[in-house]
Amino acid sequence: MRPVQTQVESSAMPRALIVGAGPEALIGIEPMLGTNRFRVDFLDKHDTPYTAIRLLRPDLVVLCFAPDDDEACQVLQMLQLDPATRRLPISPTSTAKPAL
Repeated sequence: MRPVQTQVESSAMPRALIVGAGPEALIGIEPMLGTNRFRVDFLDKHDTPYTAIRLLRPDLVVLCFAPDDDEACQVLQMLQLDPATRRLPISPTSTAKPAL
């Protein structure tokens, strides 16, 4: 049985899922969100992000990972290949620390 979408659900605040970072990353992520307001959830990248994204169906996904993180690149590729998630807005962002 498929749930019926109500007016309340359709006017709900959009959800952004941040993968691989916690609330401390919001200062760097907020500029990506612009003036839009989002309900923000966080997911550790080791908590099967692909499955969580498919289940939660967020309106925006922000992948926070190091440039050389093969696992994060694999998740991005899986999302792009899956017909259910390929149109989902995804913003990859690097968590690399600048060299001193």
